[in-house]
Amino acid sequence: MPRKRHHSAPLAIALDGTVLLNLTAQLAAPEVARIAATLGVKAADVVVATRLDAARSEQARARLDDAVAETAARLLGEAGSSASRRAATKRPKKR
Repeated sequence: MPRKRHHSAPLAIALDGTVLLNLTAQLAAPEVARIAATLGVKAADVVVATRLDAARSEQARARLDDAVAETAARLLGEAGSSASRRAATKRPKKR
């Protein structure tokens, strides 16, 4: 699959816990190309980000936690319903 012109990760978490907001998509393609050329990298590998302040970082973490919990619940629900359907088809018929 071809790469987009910019990195698609909207957020990043640094090793020190800092939450970074990716702003690369907000830049014009020629600006990203200029930055890439200056750094000697591909434009698709350029990430321009800003650090979120403590309050916004905590808000982002809470929203991510909610999203991950919802995703896990949906996956577990789908797996459970699939297992129930498989078990229902394998039950011996009553005579």
